[in-house]
Amino acid sequence: MSAYERRDVRPGLVALGALSVFALIGVGAVVVALMFHLFGAAVPDALKPIAPAPRLESSDGEDRPALEAAAQAKIEGRIAPAMEKLVRQGWPP
Repeated sequence: MSAYERRDVRPGLVALGALSVFALIGVGAVVVALMFHLFGAAVPDALKPIAPAPRLESSDGEDRPALEAAAQAKIEGRIAPAMEKLVRQGWPP
């Protein structure tokens, strides 16, 4: 009588399968490295950022008053027409 069932998977085949998976991963990495080496790794224009780089402040809060004034003007520019519309039409039902 044997120590395991004959229907069990042979450990050598499991190890061979795992080794072949790692070998395929290694081959894929080598192929990708060769492709980068042969064709260059330049970023195509379609993938380059379109937006300009952020403007960094040299001292904290230098632009804050201008930003707050612009935000306040934007809010007031929207509130005044909304209030006039509310006066003309009244509260919605």
